[in-house]
Amino acid sequence: MPWLGALLASLLGTAAARVLTGVGVGLVTYAALTPLINSGLTIVRNMAAGITGSVLQICLLAGLGDCISMLGSALLTRAAISAGRVAMAKR
Repeated sequence: MPWLGALLASLLGTAAARVLTGVGVGLVTYAALTPLINSGLTIVRNMAAGITGSVLQICLLAGLGDCISMLGSALLTRAAISAGRVAMAKR
């Protein structure tokens, strides 16, 4: 696919081609890592299923569910930003 990069560079300029390449790499990385993060969150959820109901309710009241969701979101965001930086720095 080197011809696609050359076509974008000739049509839109080098800076626009870099931005579009970075966005594409970020989207591909996000699409690849989303199932991995979701499976990790499912494993954590299944491990929490072994806890007794009253302890689990106290943990959920303390915000454990929100904490797990924030951790998954942070991991995906960091991966997408890192992938974008790599794509932008290659040229």
